[in-house]
Amino acid sequence: MSSSVDRRSGLAARLGPRDEDSRSPRRWRIETAVLIIAGILLLVMSINDTSRQTIVNERLKVDLVTWSHFTGLDTKEPAIEQGVFGYTNTIDVVCGNLKPGPPESTVRQCAVITGPDVHGLRHVIGGYRLPAYSDDEPARRFDCYGEKLVTETCRR
Repeated sequence: MSSSVDRRSGLAARLGPRDEDSRSPRRWRIETAVLIIAGILLLVMSINDTSRQTIVNERLKVDLVTWSHFTGLDTKEPAIEQGVFGYTNTIDVVCGNLKPGPPESTVRQCAVITGPDVHGLRHVIGGYRLPAYSDDEPARRFDCYGEKLVTETCRR
């Protein structure tokens, strides 16, 4: 073997273990501080995201109860859409069949729901109906009622 190979590891001398740590203590402290800050930042972001998702999930459960209470129907799987009326994240639209059958197979009743959860229900500000097998587009909505936000998006 040549003198440039470390006998303990079998690696070239520049790749083998060092007898002393050549890094300065100050550099080690900076790297450690950056890693700790990055870890704390990731922890805070994860907690924030989880708590926000929990709040949204609870709101959607209340939306289903509100829709059933409002329509008097017990549709098993009404569809919930968020952000239909702009970019706000607290106005939801819940649509469900008026008669039993597969989703969207009959005329659907849609309720536009907003506001906080009060005694397990949210405030219905309006609604409309949709024909069977159609997407929720303003041109397809009929029998609209409620606040201007809802009625101005319906066909005339």
